[in-house]
Amino acid sequence: MTIIREKYADILPRKAPRLSFGSHSIPKSTPEGRQQFARAYRMLVQFVHDGESQRTIGAMHGISGERARQLMVSAAYAWARKAGIDLIGDRSVPFKNDAKLVKNLYVGLKFCAERQFTELETEGI
Repeated sequence: MTIIREKYADILPRKAPRLSFGSHSIPKSTPEGRQQFARAYRMLVQFVHDGESQRTIGAMHGISGERARQLMVSAAYAWARKAGIDLIGDRSVPFKNDAKLVKNLYVGLKFCAERQFTELETEGI
């Protein structure tokens, strides 16, 4: 979900595209299936464009935050397939790379601090 919010928000249309959305209980070609997709897509748009949380979106639609997330993920994959975007292979988000950099920086600072404490201890003896 964050990948879509961070990388694809500018190309995610606010209006639901003409896609079918299937679940285990509702076949794709039925009006109920298309209606379910439209509902899930509206939730996805609220998450991406309006910045709402999954819990808030779920509450607005009378479902749990986890169920809202599941529906939004399904809608996102359906939209991405139609748009020619590979969400499965694209698991990189810009801040994930920064998190690795921060982790390495923290390890380096910890090493330097331990080394300085060791030097101070040896000077004090």
